[in-house]
Amino acid sequence: LFDGETKNERKELDQNYKANRPDFSLVEDNENPFSQLQDIYTCLDFLKLKHTETTDCETDDIIASYVRKYEKDCEIVISSYDSDFFQLVSNKVTVLRYRGENSVLCTPNYIEQKLNIKPNVYADFKSLTGDSSDNIPGLKGIGPKKAIQIIKRSEWKVTYEGFKDILDRNIRLMELPFAGCPSVEWSLNQPDQLKFEKAVDRYNLEWFLTPIGMGCAKKFFDGYRATKVRKSIRIGKRGSKQ
Repeated sequence: LFDGETKNERKELDQNYKANRPDFSLVEDNENPFSQLQDIYTCLDFLKLKHTETTDCETDDIIASYVRKYEKDCEIVISSYDSDFFQLVSNKVTVLRYRGENSVLCTPNYIEQKLNIKPNVYADFKSLTGDSSDNIPGLKGIGPKKAIQIIKRSEWKVTYEGFKDILDRNIRLMELPFAGCPSVEWSLNQPDQLKFEKAVDRYNLEWFLTPIGMGCAKKFFDGYRATKVRKSIRIGKRGSKQ
């Protein structure tokens, strides 16, 4: 799943949401990572990996919607470094942080040991501390340790009633899925072999068609990142602030 350039409901709730992110629409193509997006899609097609862009909300919301719909029927693994997904973790939902041999599967026990809180209060925890990566301020003077102490009190929301507007806003910004997120019945793009073969011919990548599986794919991605073969190709600027 990829975030599309769509209207962001969270931005309407707080105009400063993600305002600290760089605006890549003002960057030259050869310095814009989003200029490589179409080639990434082409590679995913060749590897027969389904993909799509969001059209109504953020990728996190779509993933969370799928989790909420299917978590009772099967075990789910979310592959991501985004700690926002910790709030979804349960006995049937885990978060995989892939680091090769040092990969970590984040279970309820992992989160309790790491943060000393249960996954179901993670959004409350972040509403107090804020989230600098998304430009969401928390309550002044409250860091992770104090936030943990606070949310362990049964009446903590009554104690901080004076900050209700801030806390309610933060929870709405951080909870997954976002209220009003559309149906999860998404249609993922089917792999397009013809499209990939045209790209192979255009960029002289015949070697990529050799049957050496994911090792070849890794070689392609590493080489692609190093040589930036699309420097002279204009795909369209992506990455404007949403």
